[in-house]
Amino acid sequence: MTDGLTFMDIFEVYSPEDKRVLMFQMPATPTGIPAGWKNRYYDRKGESLSEISFEKLDRIRGERRTDWSKSFVKGATINDLDPQAIKLARKNYQQNLKKFK
Repeated sequence: MTDGLTFMDIFEVYSPEDKRVLMFQMPATPTGIPAGWKNRYYDRKGESLSEISFEKLDRIRGERRTDWSKSFVKGATINDLDPQAIKLARKNYQQNLKKFK
């Protein structure tokens, strides 16, 4: 039914003119994989969409994401980290653990 698309959430809102509007929240596409619909790929230009050029499709397919979280910084210690960031990371980690229990 959705042609392979996944939605994180669907919101129903109403415009000032009382017209029903459905908003679809979609996850970000993985790096290097263009998101399309029925073998067509689009790019946002301001408020409108236009079909992506072959050149841009090739650039997207060639993208590589560096995972900085896997990198080591020689000589770094926990004292180099922001205490508030550590606190937030611990809180988020605990919340994620609850999802899997």
